[in-house]
Amino acid sequence: MLVYPTLNLFLYDLRAGLGQNEAAVKQNRADFKRKLPAHFDNALFDRLDNDLSEMDYLELLGKDKRVIPLSPDQDFPEHDGYYYPVRFNDSYGLLLNCSFAANQETTDLTWLSQLQKLVASRVANQKGTLGETWFFSAQLDNLEKSVDLEISVDLAENIYHTLMPHAEATENKIGKSDFLGGEIFEFRGVDSPTQLDSKHHIIIALYSDKASLDREIEFYSDWMRLLFYRHKITWAYDQSRQLAKKLKQEAITIQACEQKLRDSTNAQKLKSEQLQTALDEAWHILSDYATRLDELNDQAHTIEINLGNYKKRLAQLAKKSACALTVFTEFYDLAKEKYHLQVKADYDGFSSKLRRLENLIGYIRASVAIREETRDRDLVNTAAIWGTGLATGAIVASIVGQLPIFTETGSFWNFFVSLGISGGTAVLAGYLMKKSIDKKIIEWRQT
Repeated sequence: MLVYPTLNLFLYDLRAGLGQNEAAVKQNRADFKRKLPAHFDNALFDRLDNDLSEMDYLELLGKDKRVIPLSPDQDFPEHDGYYYPVRFNDSYGLLLNCSFAANQETTDLTWLSQLQKLVASRVANQKGTLGETWFFSAQLDNLEKSVDLEISVDLAENIYHTLMPHAEATENKIGKSDFLGGEIFEFRGVDSPTQLDSKHHIIIALYSDKASLDREIEFYSDWMRLLFYRHKITWAYDQSRQLAKKLKQEAITIQACEQKLRDSTNAQKLKSEQLQTALDEAWHILSDYATRLDELNDQAHTIEINLGNYKKRLAQLAKKSACALTVFTEFYDLAKEKYHLQVKADYDGFSSKLRRLENLIGYIRASVAIREETRDRDLVNTAAIWGTGLATGAIVASIVGQLPIFTETGSFWNFFVSLGISGGTAVLAGYLMKKSIDKKIIEWRQT
């Protein structure tokens, strides 16, 4: 017999994602409020939620009211419960509590399935964007005797299968620990018969006496925080997997872009417009890739922060309950040794491709700049050489034209002789100027 069975839904939504504008934040708030009943102080909710200060834990209905009672339901006349919405900095949390006043049988759990449907309907069958945990608890008669017979284990697995019909309890059971004189079990959630779902999570607590059952309410705020950190970690890891997939695809594009830039640079007759087009394309790819890489680093940072918070809150909960709660350390170990290390390794690996493309672009830009500088200097040198030569030729021509031999009137050859002397002088002067400039350039390069 289960005494005062209670089904709690801990549900978490993102309030403000990275880079989201004010309109997106307002939409997130509206989506979260749709999980609440119509009768609550909407103005107070908005005023508290608009507080710009960083709040680690904010009760969104105020300190006086705190909860919204569940309205009666004709299919479950003997139930009671409440909504309890809170805010964690950039996220929302909601505890929906629903309890049976009457005792329930353990042999047929149809009533639990119906209760779960009732609770889900009270949040309009909406899921948490960050995740959710179903937390079932009750007092189990003769629990101390049933431990030896593994009756509590079988019951916990049956409860899990009722809440997660597609799941295999034995495969998804993480373990159990002592809690308040009873036992607490943790299970993984599933999305389908073949796929685990990190957004879903099941906890089942079976107490040996009513005194322990009554104490459960003292720990709701602790569970709210602990489970939030857990879901924030799994959400960040899921986000990192999506980012890693996109980065792998973009890494292939980057590799092709690198080859294209090298081919463009090696082409002797490449037009500057073609090279500029290739560089513009590379910068566009680089910008998108760098943005995703920053987002991946943000997820690693999110996991790291919430890992620390999870560890601290679990230690506080264990101290407060005087129970080790070792079953919940498995997730911490998994997140630390797999999730965080995997995201950091991905970031380091993808960063190398970013640096390689940046270096290649920098090299090409420098080469183009040197090439253009050389071309401009050659143009200036050519102008100086031929300017000097022509000026010299003009001077010589003027002098030659004043000689007596060319002053005789009507001499047809005067013009051609004068032109030949001035032209030859211009070429000779230009050649000497070029040799002088080339010598100066060699001396400059050697310094």
